[in-house]
Amino acid sequence: MRERESFAEVSNLEMSSTLSTNPDITVSNGFLGFGAKAIYTPTNTPLKAIINYYNAEDGEKLVKLLQMPEEQIAEKAEKMRMPQKQSMSNYRLEACLTADKQFIAIQIFGYADFKNTPLHELCIYKGKTAESIINLL
Repeated sequence: MRERESFAEVSNLEMSSTLSTNPDITVSNGFLGFGAKAIYTPTNTPLKAIINYYNAEDGEKLVKLLQMPEEQIAEKAEKMRMPQKQSMSNYRLEACLTADKQFIAIQIFGYADFKNTPLHELCIYKGKTAESIINLL
């Protein structure tokens, strides 16, 4: 698993342009513009970006989970087994999450024809739903 902590790297994620428009996310720049950080403002918690790869079976299960109605996700996620991370695969999960598990922005991509293609829209969850998804990752 590769983890990324700075917004400069978060901004390099495929989903960064959509995420940057979220009103609950603020960016603070460090000295001379270096060391920018993204903060989830309702809890004042820094965002951490992760990229995980999954095999086809686990990747499809995660896509189906994220396509469920939000009110069903927490219950379903708590019953799922933790998917096995791969060093490289055709399913790439990008997520920005908070350490307090109160926010997650997540998107899964499929790799084909030498590019990553989104398998669903960017999903943003808060509270118990966010916590249940983060616990799976």
